[in-house]
This record gives sequence, C-alpha cells and structure tokens, in this order.
Amino acid sequence: MRRITIILLAVYGLITIFSCANRGIGPQGGPKDATPPQVVKYSPADGCTNMTKSHIEITFDEIVTLDNPYQKVIVSPPQKTPAEIKAISHKVVVNFIDSLIDSTTYTIDFTDAIQDNNEANKLKDFSYSFSTGDHIDTLQISGKVIEAENHNPVDNIIIGVQSNLDDTAFTTLPFRRITKTNAEGAFTVRNLAAGSYHIFALQDMGSNYMYDMPNEKIAFLDTVLTPICHADIRRDTIYNPEDSTMIDTVITHTKRHFEPKNILLQAFVEPDLRQYLIKSERKERHKIDLYFNLPMDSTPVLHPLNFADSLFNPQVSFSINRDTLTYWLPDTALWAIDTLQFALHSDTVVDTLQMVYRAAKKPMNKTNGSMNGDKSKKEKNGRKGEEQTPKATPKLAVASNASQTFDVYKPLEIKFDMPTKMNNQYSYRLEIKKDTLWVEAKKVGKITQVDTAGTRFKFEHEWLADTTYRLVMDSGLFTNMVGLTSGKETLSLKTKKLEEYSKLILHLKNFKGNEVVQLIDKDEKVIREMKVSGADMTFEYITPGVYYMKLFRDENGDGKWSPGKYSEHRQAEAVFYFPFDIELRAFWDVEEDWDPESMPLLKQKPKELIKTSEKK
Repeated sequence: MRRITIILLAVYGLITIFSCANRGIGPQGGPKDATPPQVVKYSPADGCTNMTKSHIEITFDEIVTLDNPYQKVIVSPPQKTPAEIKAISHKVVVNFIDSLIDSTTYTIDFTDAIQDNNEANKLKDFSYSFSTGDHIDTLQISGKVIEAENHNPVDNIIIGVQSNLDDTAFTTLPFRRITKTNAEGAFTVRNLAAGSYHIFALQDMGSNYMYDMPNEKIAFLDTVLTPICHADIRRDTIYNPEDSTMIDTVITHTKRHFEPKNILLQAFVEPDLRQYLIKSERKERHKIDLYFNLPMDSTPVLHPLNFADSLFNPQVSFSINRDTLTYWLPDTALWAIDTLQFALHSDTVVDTLQMVYRAAKKPMNKTNGSMNGDKSKKEKNGRKGEEQTPKATPKLAVASNASQTFDVYKPLEIKFDMPTKMNNQYSYRLEIKKDTLWVEAKKVGKITQVDTAGTRFKFEHEWLADTTYRLVMDSGLFTNMVGLTSGKETLSLKTKKLEEYSKLILHLKNFKGNEVVQLIDKDEKVIREMKVSGADMTFEYITPGVYYMKLFRDENGDGKWSPGKYSEHRQAEAVFYFPFDIELRAFWDVEEDWDPESMPLLKQKPKELIKTSEKK
C-alpha cells in the first residue's frame, strides 16, 4: 500500500512539472474565426417589388460593423441626399431621405463594407435590391478599369451607365445607374433593364455624377452595350442504389451568365487647357522660378513693387517644355533684399508675388558655440602688426558629370549655377592617356550650350571604351552674369569597359511606324527610350540587370505619351507591356521578338510591376 502511494505521488509530481513547463499548451480558444457574417433576415425581402417603405433592415448572425460606408456603399440610382446607412448590433439599417422613383429597380451595393465586430471578416460583393414597380430588372454588365498610361488598376472610381446615347449625356445628365470599382479595378453594374447603354468611369470630384470638372479622371467607350443573359442547363442523374440500371432522380441545375462581362475601360485625365501659375519660389538669392501648368507662349512681365525698376534687369530662361520660367538677377543689390514683391502680368495670368529667400541655418561650431564659417576677431583682423595677404580674385566654379566609371554613350556635361557664356577667344583640348603619357586627341568634339540660360553645356565625343581622358580648358573660357570667369580647368574621366555592358536586340512585330519603346526598371523609371524607325532596333551599352519593356504609339508625334479627349472621342495613346522581365548580363547580347498585340492588355503587365491601392 505504501509503495502504491509513493508511485501515485511521483506520477502526480511529474504531471505537475510537465504542465508547469508547458503553460502555452492547453485550451487556446479554438481556431480563429475567418467566416464573414451571414444574413439571417431581410425586411423587406431582398428582391421585393412594389416597395413603398423607406426603411430597410438586414439582420446577421453576429454583431456587425460598417467600414467607411459613405465611401464604399453605393446606392443606385444615385441619391441627391445620401441615404442614412448604419450598423446597430446584429443589423444594418438603411433609411432613404430622398423620395423613391416610381417603377424603378434600386440596388444597394455594400461592396465589402460589412464586417463582423470581432475579427473584421468582410462580407464581399454583397448587395440588396428592390423595385418600386411590379418587376425587378436583373441584367448586369461587368469589367475592369485600368490606368491608360501604366495599366495599374483604378480603385474606388464611379462606373456609370447612360441609356441616353447622346454625346452630351456624360457632361449634362447624372448617371442613371452606378457602381464603384474594387481594389483590383473590377466592377459590376447590377439590376439593369433591357436596352442599350453607354458606359463611363468618372472620378466624381463634383459629386453630381456627371463630367463637368477639368481635372476629373474619366474613361469611356464609344461602343453601345446591350446587356443579355443566357442560361446553362446541366442535369445530374441519380441512379437507384438497389438497381444501378434504374434512374431514381434527375436534378436540373441552371446557371445564368450575363454579358458583356469583360469590359475594359482605360482611364486618364484630360490635359487642362486653362493656364495658371502653379507656384513661385526663390530658393536662391539670385534667381526666381515660376511654374505653370502649361507651356507659355510669351514671357510674363514682372513689375517690381518694393524696389526700383532700375535694379531689375533679369535674364529669363525657359525649361525644355516652356512651363517653367527662371528670372536670373544679375544685380547683386537685389540679393541683399530677403523679400521681393512683384506684380505678374501675362496673356492668361495676373497675380501678386511675394518672393522670400530664407537662408539655410549654418551648423554651430562645437568648440566655441559660434556659427561655422564665422571666424574669430583675431582670425579676421590678423595679428597686430602682421602684414595681411591680399585675397585672391574668386573664380567661376565649374561642375561636371566626369567620373572614373563614365558611360561611353554619354556626353560630358558642364554645369554652372547661373547664366554663363562661353568666350570663343579661349580654347580647350582633349587628351588621351597612353601608358603614363598624355597625348592630344586628333578628333575633338565641340562644347555646345544646352539650355537657353547657359547653365548647362555639353562636350560630345566618340569615346573609346576603357580609356582615360581629360578635357583641359583655358582660363577665361566661361564668364557668368556677374562677371566671374573660370580658371584653368581640367575634367578627368575614364570610360567603362565593353565587358561591363549588355546589349538588347529587339524585333518588333505589328510595326506601325509611330512606336516609342522604353526600357524600364522595376519602379517603371525609364532607363532608355527610343523612337522606332524600323521593325528592328538595338539598345546598346546597357548596365547589366533585370529590366522590362513598355511601348506607346505616339499618334500625335510629340515624342511623349498623351491622354485622350472626350469631346473629340479620342482615347489615350495606346500603351503595351512586354509580358516578361529581361535579364541582361555583362558582355551578353539578348535578342527578343515582341508583338504588342499578341496578348490581351490585362495579361501583359508583369505582376511585379502592377501597383494596386493596397500595395500603395
């Protein structure tokens, strides 16, 4: 008996120790709830007719909440005064404020706004419908909206249909039926009546369900859509379990299919033809920048307000697209004025400008607490009786893109921080390093001005690979707007080896003659661009790596992608993606065939490039 007692105590002790060492093991509350809430009851019934009530209740099997209902829940036809939609315990309640239209089918599309209270499991693609007439319209159409420029899905944009097929309906009449796209850009317009429709996408900034603001994103199809429904019937035969040759039951399954279901809308924002000043700034004392939304045909006039006209004799330069203007201030007296006031006048813009310069704060000197660059009195004045060395005349600073890993296809760029002119009475020369000696090159490129201001110059030359060069420029070759001249300058560079490059050879099919092909990286930054002159083209001197290809058809010949225009029934210029990535290896030639129209647009863009709202 004593032995049995000892054994029982030992077993109990082991169990206690084991349970203490494994406190995480035990009742864990079961698996996580992943089931969305389910409908228990509708009041009135879903799909009811001759509806007269303005109050709707939908009861669920658990407590529910609404996620951003005024953005996600869509009532169609749209309401002038939004319906009141809220969650109360197990119920979702809808109260209509507007009067209901007679003989009309209504749809309340909750998308994924309904979710349970505990785990936020969403009830997706849930909708409720009723009719104020004697029947429910049941047809539907579906599709997807993508950005015309980059094929990314467009989420939360309104999809509207018009039974009025006049061109002006989109700009003068609110949509009759609407829905919104989800995160993948997909949509379904439900409860349509039989008939013909135009379909549109609209980023409705005016909240009036019509296109009447210049910056609204839109998409449209000129095709007239006629929704239809067809049924597939499938019969399952159940045989008698006692006699397999005898049919016991035939069950008929009917599945309805709605068409069209693969509508593709490509969205864009029309160019805003109203010209206005976006912003003005004075980042540096000696210049003023004005940014406009459109290229300027003429130079705006600035009238000084807080200083004398005689001090203001600027040099004006335009950006390449003529939408940014820079006013350079050669009179150093203006540099000392922190705030310059102007009246701006142009053909399209009249404004008053306050151009404030805020100097960057200098870091504190750790040893004496003074600002770096502020010399002590002793340093400024020198020692008593000591002869002061005269200051050297300052020289014009010259910047460049010269490096020891210089690309053979690039020009040598020379940059200045203010307008500069080149003095042709002075010279420059190019030298090549051979062994340890510098030898003057026989064929030398020219230095040419790039921009209208003279802040950028370039020296173009047919560089040899794996070669060291230096461009030697005489003193006085450049003079800027305040009279500073350059000293003797030497710009040294070494070009890369050919073994450090890769080459991409492309054979283009379905060649139209207006294609522009872009080599892009994973962030869709354009690495190289080429206007196609023939079906065969080559990208040379490419740094090894993984790349992608994009193409657009330059219909207007301006060399850049252009959006469409609704009033002209013109879609955005077509964009295509090569469907795979391309790995370019050092000292390798890669050859690819590409037919941009061989694959549907929605399947072209590589998945790793697609940016959805959730990824953003």
